[in-house]
Amino acid sequence: MTEPGPEQQAEGRFERAAEAAVGGAPSSPAVAIEPAPQTGGEPTKQRSTIFELNGVRVSYGAKPAVRDINFDIYQHRITALIGPSGCGKSTLIRCLNRMNDLIPSARVSGRVMYHGEDLYASKVDPVEVRKRIGMVSACSG
Repeated sequence: MTEPGPEQQAEGRFERAAEAAVGGAPSSPAVAIEPAPQTGGEPTKQRSTIFELNGVRVSYGAKPAVRDINFDIYQHRITALIGPSGCGKSTLIRCLNRMNDLIPSARVSGRVMYHGEDLYASKVDPVEVRKRIGMVSACSG
């Protein structure tokens, strides 16, 4: 039997992460986040953290969209969320500027920090957050 190639290994990691994220089959919605391998440059600890997500969960009514998301987004670094349609990528991105607040059934828990400030703290004005943190969406034609 031959060893699986890098693409098959990555596919398997995504499916296992998807199962773990939603506690169901690989076809269940999920966002799998794996840190990219370090290829040089400054070490992670010396980078400036822009966003820090800890235990972020989003549900629409009783249906979980994403859960237990933990990762950082660093200044001057490219971060990509890659996954199939409906896996929760846009839902997670909407947490970064509180756009989910505009969806009545959406519930967000966990911590979303922006430059060390909790974006979901009661003293934070969501309209001000949206003014400072923009979002551009793709249009399907």
